[in-house]
Amino acid sequence: MRAWWAAGLLLSLLACSPKSVTIGVILPESGEWFRYGQAIKEGVQIAEETLRQNGDLPVALRLRYLDSSSDSDTARAAFDALLKEGAAAVIGGTTTTEALALIPLADKAGRLLVSPSASATTLAGRSPWFFRVYPSDRHEVMTAAKFLVEDLAAQTVLILTEDNDWSRGMGTDLAAELKRLGVDRAPALILPADAGEYGPVIGRALKPAPAALFIAAYADALREALAVLRSGPWNGPTVTSSAFNAPGMLRQVGVLAEGLYLLRPPFEPENPNHPAAAAFAARYRNRFGRDPGVFSAYGHDALLALAEAIRSGGETPEGMRRGLRSVSNLPGATGTLSFMDSGEVLKFPRIYQVQEGRAVDYLDAMERYRQQLLRELSRTKRDLGR
Repeated sequence: MRAWWAAGLLLSLLACSPKSVTIGVILPESGEWFRYGQAIKEGVQIAEETLRQNGDLPVALRLRYLDSSSDSDTARAAFDALLKEGAAAVIGGTTTTEALALIPLADKAGRLLVSPSASATTLAGRSPWFFRVYPSDRHEVMTAAKFLVEDLAAQTVLILTEDNDWSRGMGTDLAAELKRLGVDRAPALILPADAGEYGPVIGRALKPAPAALFIAAYADALREALAVLRSGPWNGPTVTSSAFNAPGMLRQVGVLAEGLYLLRPPFEPENPNHPAAAAFAARYRNRFGRDPGVFSAYGHDALLALAEAIRSGGETPEGMRRGLRSVSNLPGATGTLSFMDSGEVLKFPRIYQVQEGRAVDYLDAMERYRQQLLRELSRTKRDLGR
């Protein structure tokens, strides 16, 4: 009798226990891309903390963080380990290379893979199980090409890229977009693996001198390339991709970045029209004691999107996939989130320029300059009228 009573009590307790969903998080916390991985992890942790405090999910979340070590094979092994643990979805594919390694596994297993930062145009539509909260390079390339041609009036552009999937793809896309806008000379140079060889290779590529230069490289290579360029062979306009927004990058390169133009995807915590971004920034500062960067914000929104998918579709992998496809105008740290059929979000980056050690919104700065000129013109007219 006691055994039956004990068994009944156990079943009753299990029935009352809240359901849980395991979400894996595979990020490069060590190795070449550790800066991006660590920043994204901090953003995911803020989202996890907020969701637990709000307590408005129908299930409990269990997050499992694994280090890819900036290595595709390690990332694949981590994904397999998460499948064995019953993970319903994975936040991962920080870089294009890691995303390309994980997408086939997610597709085969029928598990959501949500990338917080992989941006290559070629990733779009690879699998119905792949989504990303970071804008596609297609939008970044369009913005960069338009800026190079219309604002910098560049008719020749030298494109420097690293030898990796993302950099080469961005270089190819940018050259094609520049050609569409009438720039016939946009040669691409793949930087050597050894940064010690950058000097002579870049020096040769700058003859004859282009009108502008674009760099598509991750933090380490970008820093080395800037050091070479600022040492003498180049003093013309330089534009770089949103990879420059790696945590601490501006502080590390210091004066080497002065005058540099860079792209930055949406994240405006100081904008009064973006209360979700301000709330995220406040929680981040409270926990980590410093301001959040772009990649932390996109890590936050990756988990936020998955939580919304659970609310609307349920906790099964297929339910979450349907739920994620239906996410529309979800307020996030990076603006509103809406997914297209391809798994893309529609977001466009903006151009910033480094001025006196700060990245300043280029269009806002130009508007302030225009208003200043108008005020000066008005004063001049008044003085002449006297």
